[in-house]
Amino acid sequence: MKTSSHTVLLSPTLRRLLVELQTWCTADCCKDGAFSISAAAICRWLEGERIDRTPQLLDEVAGIQSSLQAAGERITLDARGLKSDWRGDVFREFWDRFAGALVSAIAEGNVAEAEPGAAADGEPR
Repeated sequence: MKTSSHTVLLSPTLRRLLVELQTWCTADCCKDGAFSISAAAICRWLEGERIDRTPQLLDEVAGIQSSLQAAGERITLDARGLKSDWRGDVFREFWDRFAGALVSAIAEGNVAEAEPGAAADGEPR
């Protein structure tokens, strides 16, 4: 029986972000467990980038998330330093968690930039 598969390709910017979050092991070995995903970690990475590519990152992540709905039983993450083969349900759960953390990080960063002296929740410090 042939297993349906889907391949996820990443832009260089998104690949750099995910490589930065791959702290515990490698995606090929530990899958989701290899990554330390949080809004705070993503915020730090975004702040270190010279060029603000958040609109492109959001579009790319949303596009991948949309394509995963029709993905099969196996998903291959095909990117240098991240190449790995995942069960479809496990990768979709990972990607949803990553996408949520990215959106939170960008929202927190925008609040901090828009209101100096305000915390990420909008309350004065």
